[in-house]
Amino acid sequence: MSAQPTADYLNESRQPNLYAASTITYIGALLAVTLRLWARKLKSAKFRMDDWFIIAAQIGATALLINMYWWVSRGYGKHREAVGPTVDYDFFLGFFIAEIIYTVIITFVKYSILALYWRLFQADNILWPIGIMSFVATAWGVAVLLLSILACIPPKAIWDKTIEDAKCGVDMGRFLWGISIPNIISDVVLLLLPVPYVLRLNMSYSQKRLILGTFFLGGFVCIASIMRLVSVIHQDPGPDASWNWTGQGYWAVTECHLAIISACLPTLRPIWTHCVRTPEPSTTEPSFSCSPVWTIGSSGKRTRRFKDDSLLVRTVNSVVHPFSVIDEGRESDGEVVFAPQDGAHTARATVEGYEMDDISKRP
Repeated sequence: MSAQPTADYLNESRQPNLYAASTITYIGALLAVTLRLWARKLKSAKFRMDDWFIIAAQIGATALLINMYWWVSRGYGKHREAVGPTVDYDFFLGFFIAEIIYTVIITFVKYSILALYWRLFQADNILWPIGIMSFVATAWGVAVLLLSILACIPPKAIWDKTIEDAKCGVDMGRFLWGISIPNIISDVVLLLLPVPYVLRLNMSYSQKRLILGTFFLGGFVCIASIMRLVSVIHQDPGPDASWNWTGQGYWAVTECHLAIISACLPTLRPIWTHCVRTPEPSTTEPSFSCSPVWTIGSSGKRTRRFKDDSLLVRTVNSVVHPFSVIDEGRESDGEVVFAPQDGAHTARATVEGYEMDDISKRP
């Protein structure tokens, strides 16, 4: 006869850690997406494909948080002996839902990052790497979804162990290995993909380093992915799944939310410049405090008006700045006119916040 579990054993709980990991990182992701949308508003720019992808990922994060709260309330994070007879049913149902949502979030975040790279650099030679990585992200997402749904036939047998004649041919340990390793590799590739294109930009080394540093903050996602894999490796294969599988639960939800935060960081420059910008007296140099900005084509005629001055902070007339001030008496007081140097628009204008369709493209 097996020994009865002690009171201390039954009272052990990892549920506060699950609640904290889910809630704190979710708030960070929600804040990052909100700031991203505010940055678009500051630039008076419409939402692009990368924004819609990250919004879809945030909706998935909300669904993941709701599922996590339900899952924990049904015994996840406690020993199965302390929960009740439905512990296995509830645990594997929560795991099934979480795995589906996790896959959707990670796939949409990868799409958002790739769409952002395309919008920022707009170079023909980046099309192939983006296309290949899009295919890899799609293939990974479809494969994980199919394996998650078809792990047992019928799928309900994944969480309902009372179904007779069910066929379950997927080893869950190998399954978690199989989805983690390709995901980590693709995260590293996405992290390094923009490096050669940033190095080619017409700007100072310190500015390139700042931009690369922003992109490299996505490395925290790689760390979370690796930690999830480590937790899977050290996971106890015993029957107490509601207790033994909590480690990968922490890191899976953290990975999803950090992925959303990392995808938003490169888009937040307009907020930074909006917060730190200090108006200068008009008698000394032009002020950049929310005054309208005009672009001028090489013909000298005024083209399209826009209000994005994120590029024009403290760098006017520098050797790396693609715009120079034009003294034009017809302008009203406090308004500044800018034109491309030699009629050329550099790649930096895209990276630092300008929408290319908002800039005159006259030769």
